[in-house]
Amino acid sequence: MNAPDPSAHGERATGLDLAAVRGGLREVRAIVPVVSGKGGVGKSTLVANLAVPLAAEGLRVGILDADVSAPGVARGLGLAKAALSLSAAR
Repeated sequence: MNAPDPSAHGERATGLDLAAVRGGLREVRAIVPVVSGKGGVGKSTLVANLAVPLAAEGLRVGILDADVSAPGVARGLGLAKAALSLSAAR
């Protein structure tokens, strides 16, 4: 997977090390999209129930909850008040 270069679209990536992001993305071995055209069908629950046991097995797991109107994953994992952060593997 190639990460898009924000500068190609006139966007600024202030404070973001794009090379580190691209390097981290090269290590991604699997992407499991969970999508639905309807809300309230259990997507966030499914994602949490997939991520927690995988992490318990020692795998590094990341979740992108792109539902801006109802961040169910953060709430479901008890992270409703946690600060979001971006980190790159070094």
